[in-house]
Amino acid sequence: MTVEPNTTAAMRDSRRIYRLQLCLAAFSIVAVLAGWSRLRPPQFLLIGCGDVLRLREALSMFVYAPLLVLLLWGMFRAAGDRAMDVLTVVFLLGLYFIGVGMGMHDTCDLLGRIYPGVSRELRKSLDFFDNRLGHWVFFAGFILTSLAAGAAQLRHPLSTPLSRRRTAGFLLFSLPLAAVMVTNLMFERTSVDLCVVFSALVAILVLHAIYRPGMRRLPLLLVLYPAYGAALIGPLLYWAVRAK
Repeated sequence: MTVEPNTTAAMRDSRRIYRLQLCLAAFSIVAVLAGWSRLRPPQFLLIGCGDVLRLREALSMFVYAPLLVLLLWGMFRAAGDRAMDVLTVVFLLGLYFIGVGMGMHDTCDLLGRIYPGVSRELRKSLDFFDNRLGHWVFFAGFILTSLAAGAAQLRHPLSTPLSRRRTAGFLLFSLPLAAVMVTNLMFERTSVDLCVVFSALVAILVLHAIYRPGMRRLPLLLVLYPAYGAALIGPLLYWAVRAK
């Protein structure tokens, strides 16, 4: 018994959509929990669990960050139809940079807040690893992973467009990601962060203009485009309102 090519493609699309939905749902939950523990931590998360390390930072380093990395990898694999090529190397390099950047930022930011009375020289060093090197390494990882994931999706679109119901579902997945990005960026008050998000968005749009598949064949981009757009507009509106 032979299977029709269209049936095989439909089954492959269905598996990719299911894996992507699963990863996005889990990613949304973990990202919201991580954002909540960072911005509005309950008292029990501020309990010490070793030297200056608190439960909040321990969860961020040893639970949330590894889970987010694994889920990002799952999304990339689903978007790229499990292809192993140069984009895989770029994406893994980006994940490495994100991990290194987050590690430097979280540690130095915590030490700077716990020990506000340190010497000027040490304060400058903490600021360098936190707000300079740590941020730029993270920015590099963000751009690389965004570009690789977007390119993988554009090179391997679905064989048939999503239904309207599924399209709406993927658009809804952009809401928690947008909320996390906006709440992280709006309190930074720096245009550099927005320029990084803008650069990643423009890079994907350029690739989209080259490959030109229909939007309903690109489920991952149905999530990234609204989330990145909100991450650019949301903080600007917040800053404009606060400036009045």
